[in-house]
Formats: sequence, C-alpha cells, structure tokens
Amino acid sequence: MAVSSPRPAHRRAPRAGAVKTGLQAPAKRLGLDGPEHGAMLTANRAFTTQAPVSWIMENQPAKCQNPILLLPTVTVSTAFAAAGSIKPSVKLLLNKVAEKQDNSFFERVSRERREWDEKLDRQADLSRSADRIHPQAVARTVGELAAKDAIFVLDTGLNTLWSANYIRQSGSQRIIGSFNNGAVGTAVGQANGIQALDKSRQVIALCGDGGFNMLMSEFLTATHHKLPVKVIVYDNSAFGLNKAIDFPNPDYVGLAQACGGHGFKAQKPEELEPAIREALKTDGPAIVDAVVIANEIPNIPDLELELAENYAMAKVKEAVLAFTGG
Repeated sequence: MAVSSPRPAHRRAPRAGAVKTGLQAPAKRLGLDGPEHGAMLTANRAFTTQAPVSWIMENQPAKCQNPILLLPTVTVSTAFAAAGSIKPSVKLLLNKVAEKQDNSFFERVSRERREWDEKLDRQADLSRSADRIHPQAVARTVGELAAKDAIFVLDTGLNTLWSANYIRQSGSQRIIGSFNNGAVGTAVGQANGIQALDKSRQVIALCGDGGFNMLMSEFLTATHHKLPVKVIVYDNSAFGLNKAIDFPNPDYVGLAQACGGHGFKAQKPEELEPAIREALKTDGPAIVDAVVIANEIPNIPDLELELAENYAMAKVKEAVLAFTGG
C-alpha cells in the first residue's frame, strides 16, 4: 500500500503494542489511507496489529466506515502489517455488527465439509483395493502413525496433493514445503535442515519418486550427519504431473542401506502400515518405498468440459507414445 507524502509526524503506539514494521502507528488516528492518517486498517484491506485492541478502536478515524479486521496471522503485500489477539477483537466487534438469524450458509458449508471428509476417508481406506496401494492411503497412514509434534516436509508435485489433503494434521504438527517457489526435489534437503536444528523432533519428508531422484544425495547427507530424517517415497515410476515421462527407479531399500541408513518397502496394502511404523521408530535416517498406483487421479473441485477433454487427449497421447516407443 502506498502512503501519500509528505507523511505526518508519527509516534509509536504504547509499548505493549509496538508495531514491528517500518511504518509506525499514528499518534492519534489509524484507519484511512492518505497523508492525514498514514495507514489503513479496514476490512477491505486486511491487516493485523500488535497494538492493543482498545488503542486501535479508540484511535480509529470517525469517518472510517469499514470495521477493523484483526487476524492472528496474515501475509499481504503492504507497507503496514502487525499482529494481534482475536478474542478481544471479536468482543469489541460484536456490538458493531447486526446479528443474523439465517444460518443456512453455515449449515450448507458444514454439510459439504462433512461430505468432503467422508470422501477423503473412503479414498484413503487401505482396504479400498485388495492388492494395490493408493497414494491417499500412504499419506493418511503416515499422518496416523506420526508423532503428535511431527514436522511433515512436502515435496512439490502430484505428491503434494496426496500429502496435503490426506494427512490429518494435529494442532502441534507442522507442514512445510516449497509452496511459493514450487521447487521439485527439495524436501529431503529441507528436512535435513529442520532436523539439524532439533534432532529430538520427528521430521518426515514425503516425496514423489521423481523429486526424490533429483536430489537423492541429500539422504547421504542425512546419514553423514546422523540426522534421523524419515523419507516416504510415493513410488509410481513416473512424474505425476507429467505422465509422458516414465523412468526406472533405483532400489530404494538398497540405496538407503548403501548410504548407511534403513530401508523399507511396501507393495501391498497389508505391508504399508508395518513398513511405515518400523521406519518411524528406527534409530537414524530411513526410506520407505511405497509402491502406489501410477494413474491415480486427484480430486478436481470443479470439473469443466474443457479440462476433461484435455485430460482425455493427454491419455491418448500417453497410449500412443507407449505403443510406438516414442
């Protein structure tokens, strides 16, 4: 957000609410854009603040028509950002909004969420197929067996969809990934860095085989520095978002052992849970080679005709390439 110049003289808010950004809080007023106010803190431009809520409400300009929106954490492209507490903010806002009796929206969203969760549960069920492992089941099993404060490091690609959707994260668990840059193959390296900071905390990297193969040497780094990182590989022998490229994978169990770590493999549903359980409790770095169905299709929120046509054409091209060897 650009602030008009010249700026007025500013002083910091009371120390308990000092704003930790380059832009200081105005002495008397905080609200509308412009040289007379210096910053904007309204519902149509969401910010957060560490200034006391009472101080903000008292110093809000009288002509500010939009209610202040306070959030615990927000990332925005702006010159002014701060952090504050939700509870007192909501209490102060309650008498400024009209009570609504119509709860149809809440009921609809709640129903859709229940239906969505039930769908994910069915897809992640290990008994869904008798002799094949679905990638959704891998993510769900890892989440159920992981420590309550585990850190999941997700690689980029189709595997991100499996891990992010099907791990049921607890309040003290954390998920980390290259979500802004979309860098493929970085999960094990990131996991090593996290584990180096705290060797007592469980760190689990979930990778596609393509991404893991790009920087598999990071596992050697883990063994060299005695970092007990656990690596779960979704092994479908292909780049999940580029099915035209297939490749042979190394023996991940043998690779783990050759590097000085531990290796486990699951090819059937009944092998998955024991393999992950043993890997998570083993001392030192470990790899779980989870052989999953190669052509699993992720959930698509809004399926349009053009998307279906493009997908069908891609599958036809795959079949032609497989037949011609091109």
